[in-house]
Amino acid sequence: MNKVEYMSHELKHNKELQDVASECTLFLKRDNTFPFKDFTKVALFGNGARKTVKGGTGSGNVNVHHFVRIEEAFENAGIEVVTKKWLDDYDELQRQRKPAFIERNKKEAKENQTMPVVYSMGTILEECDYDFNLDYDADFAIYVLARNAGEGQDRRPIKGDLYLTDTEIHTIKYLNEHYKKFLLVLNTPSVLDISPVLEIKNILLLSQLGTVTSNILIDIIRGDKYPSGKLSTTWAKREDYPYYEEFGNRDDVNYKEGIYVGYRYFVTEDVPTMFEFGYGLSYTNFEIKAKKVTNDKDEISVTVNVKNIGDFPGKEVTQLYLEKPGEKLDNPKRILVQFAKTEELQPGDNADLTLSFRLSDFASFDEKKSEYFIQQGMHYLLVGNSCLNVTDVCSIELDEKVVLKKVNKIDSSINFKEEGVCRKDRTEKLTNNIVLKPEDFVKEEIKYCHYKVDIDPFVNNLSNKDLILLACGDIKNSIQSAIGESCTSVCGGAGETCMKIKNLPSIAMVDGPAGLRITKEYIRSKGKNYQLSVDHFWEDIKYYLPKIIHSFLDHEKHRKRKGDIYFQYTTAIPIATALAQSFNRDVLTVCGNIVREEMELYGADLWLAPALNIHRNILCGRNFEYYSEDPFLSAECAIAITRAVQQNPRKGVTLKHLFCNNQETNRTNSSSNLSERAFREIYLFGFAKAIKEANPVALMMSYNLINGIHASEHYEIMNDIIRCELGYDGLIMTDWITTKTLYNKGSIYPCTYAGNNIKNGMNLCMPGGATDVKDIKKALRKGELTRNDLLVNASVIYKTIKKLKE
Repeated sequence: MNKVEYMSHELKHNKELQDVASECTLFLKRDNTFPFKDFTKVALFGNGARKTVKGGTGSGNVNVHHFVRIEEAFENAGIEVVTKKWLDDYDELQRQRKPAFIERNKKEAKENQTMPVVYSMGTILEECDYDFNLDYDADFAIYVLARNAGEGQDRRPIKGDLYLTDTEIHTIKYLNEHYKKFLLVLNTPSVLDISPVLEIKNILLLSQLGTVTSNILIDIIRGDKYPSGKLSTTWAKREDYPYYEEFGNRDDVNYKEGIYVGYRYFVTEDVPTMFEFGYGLSYTNFEIKAKKVTNDKDEISVTVNVKNIGDFPGKEVTQLYLEKPGEKLDNPKRILVQFAKTEELQPGDNADLTLSFRLSDFASFDEKKSEYFIQQGMHYLLVGNSCLNVTDVCSIELDEKVVLKKVNKIDSSINFKEEGVCRKDRTEKLTNNIVLKPEDFVKEEIKYCHYKVDIDPFVNNLSNKDLILLACGDIKNSIQSAIGESCTSVCGGAGETCMKIKNLPSIAMVDGPAGLRITKEYIRSKGKNYQLSVDHFWEDIKYYLPKIIHSFLDHEKHRKRKGDIYFQYTTAIPIATALAQSFNRDVLTVCGNIVREEMELYGADLWLAPALNIHRNILCGRNFEYYSEDPFLSAECAIAITRAVQQNPRKGVTLKHLFCNNQETNRTNSSSNLSERAFREIYLFGFAKAIKEANPVALMMSYNLINGIHASEHYEIMNDIIRCELGYDGLIMTDWITTKTLYNKGSIYPCTYAGNNIKNGMNLCMPGGATDVKDIKKALRKGELTRNDLLVNASVIYKTIKKLKE
């Protein structure tokens, strides 16, 4: 291809990512084969060698100027790729398989009573078996094992998706035996079952690092960069997860595992895994020793010394875990309460890190009494570099139960029994023993009331018609609205608030969370924008659209129009899971700064990210958009990136998706059924912490129902929890097209209605449509909504517009 002429901001942002992205990577296995500098020829195999994945599909995709694949990166570095025939044969095989894949999706869509264009979202052509030559003359071999996933579909527990194909297993083992130097590279968005190839000596979890993915791989191989990440999610076999069969149910998804999500289950029940939470290898080794423990009431600080005892420079992550009493009230054996990462340490160097946390931040929840409390008994702190590789630091003694706050009960009746985990409590006092008393804890009193807001005179003067329009985004009723490309002021943006109110500007919203998803190139002709570049989303779904719409996708036809051409080149940052694997808030800050600067450059006001739903199950198709199975780590990542974006008070983020958006199967009409304890300790925790500490401009509710009530219609969650308990006074919006358009006719639960959304605390129905306007008018006419309801709602939207636009 011709040399790509990058803009100055692209060069700057790529350089910033190149400096930090290796911190998101880690070795799952390694020996002393790498780093390896002296090579001129590489035997490159695997579906990710030429089709390298920078990030997932759907709203999480970013239309970058140019993405360098791994094959191209080696060639740019002057390295000969000797396996061109293997790569060509693989491409041809996939091309031949594509038509049958499309027909299969159409058939399955019909069986599921879903529109093909909706059903096809996130579907990935899985791998198949084949027999190609593997013997080439090269200095070393690499197999790049790639997987992709995306919005709309969950991954499948089949060969070629979650599992490796027979060909992949055979090829990887053959290369490992026949090449003196071999590296298995995992270019995957989430967990794979690689148990058949665990004998491989060098396995690098490259993940999906956005724009710089391929260049980072070469830097790591040569030793110019080194991995320093840790797993943010346990790598375990699907069948080893508790109640794994409950995932993906069409209507009712029962969270029978309760609070025992991820490592909290595996450690407590002592279930073996492939690789535990917090695990990761670099080129060097470290020694971690606790030095000092202090406390100021219930704030406890642990100082540790970290020493590089290996032969290469590196960074190490220290992790602090809490062990609660678990006999009278079942509790996980490990809960991450803090982490810190060293600066680069040369061989023999050491550094002190101090990790602090408040015990009250990790309270248990009593469903019967609707209260948060600290249980009496012995608590223990442990420190190490994974959830398993830890040593005791101190004991914390509490002689009586401490109630921290009482809350209103949420309707969380469930028709199944949640299984607890009974275990014998430890009782010994360690050498470092902290004694706490009830007066060491800060109590909180929650005052509940229906959310109120001062009505601005501008809003008070609006007609009911304008108040309704303001609640519904900028209505276009086009296919662009349905896929999140209906923004006028930023071409290719997801949407915007109403543009039809006189003297009121709109907020331009852009998808995330791996950067800004907007159109790369467009022409403005006669007051309208026409895309000149292919959005990956359109490319994937065009086979399922009526032919009459294909003319809309004819970008070459648009080039013939008269008008000015504009370029909007953005940077793809690492996927959220990779960012969490850095265990470094500074890496999140760098990425947040990149997003903010590109929002400033292209006029975006609100970024529809970050997403911090929990990795409840490894098959969730959208896990790559989410940080971790751990709510504390998820919160810290969201806080860091939110603060970076919102350094400019005219730019905002949208935390999403509140709550329990943990599968894509029938995502608009499946009910996540769970206990209130599980909801509060796992699924609310990260959002609550991020809301209170980072104050995001907006929140986005999830598609799904929670115990039979749509999240966007759930008064107790939006009013009692978000408004009263968390004190949030910002904008609350729906996800895109929550009402009838995407309704799955085979569902047992009804779709949402805009009138119900507004009545129960929702402010903005996005992206807006005639159906929503009609429904709100109907609710107003029937007395289900009042003008005052609309005034309160509009005042929140108006306040947000003023914050971002004035």
